[in-house]
Amino acid sequence: MNNLGGPLAFDASINDVNWKSQLDAMERRVLGLSNTTVRETNKLDAQFTRLGQLAAGYFSFTALTQLPAQILKVRGEFQQLLERMFKNLTTLVK
Repeated sequence: MNNLGGPLAFDASINDVNWKSQLDAMERRVLGLSNTTVRETNKLDAQFTRLGQLAAGYFSFTALTQLPAQILKVRGEFQQLLERMFKNLTTLVK
């Protein structure tokens, strides 16, 4: 080891015959974790998409159940408008 007049410098060596196989095993574990993360994220995305579809379906169903009442309300308003128009028209004709 040399540490005189500058930064610390040294040589390191690894005496392991299984070094490459251990690195390969670590790489496989990291790739496996990555693949698992992607797979689980896709599952979450699919669930949130389904949740959005269910919410949209609920709100559509709610709107459709209110549609007949809204049609009757508009029909009644239109009928009132026509009655007023005919009333005003008959007063002008007299």
